[in-house]
Amino acid sequence: MSYLILCDSCTDFTDEMEKDPHFVRIPLTLHVGEEDIIDDETFDQASFLKKVAEYPDASKSSCPSPEKFMDYFEKADEIYIVTLSSHLSGSFNSAELAK
Repeated sequence: MSYLILCDSCTDFTDEMEKDPHFVRIPLTLHVGEEDIIDDETFDQASFLKKVAEYPDASKSSCPSPEKFMDYFEKADEIYIVTLSSHLSGSFNSAELAK
């Protein structure tokens, strides 16, 4: 039986989890002004915080789309999903819509 553990990008992986192909991080998108910043392995926190400090309005975030979760559903027999609380983010709802 194959399995994947899908997590939104708010999940902190250990070094061991980073190397394990069963763990997949699905990124949120951060919006600062007109710029969209993907919270993936290329994310530069210092650069992001500088942009937030320089931008006069509030920054925003958006959860992964249901399609981002669906991309993985046929890649394993069992899928486990870990997201932020549904009270804090739409990631859980996107995962629910995807199934």
